[in-house]
Amino acid sequence: MSRKPAYPVKKLIGMSEDMAERISDYRFGHRLSSESEAIRDLIEKGLAAADVAEE
Repeated sequence: MSRKPAYPVKKLIGMSEDMAERISDYRFGHRLSSESEAIRDLIEKGLAAADVAEE
């Protein structure tokens, strides 16, 4: 019996070296366990800010 993956949708994106470094710095600054977790966190924060800006 297999479990459903926590994050079933995968995306491959390109980014600049500067952006990759900033994400890495964010990850370590917030003590996140993985780069993927840092990226998901930043996307959630960006989407929340976009929702507020649209109101």
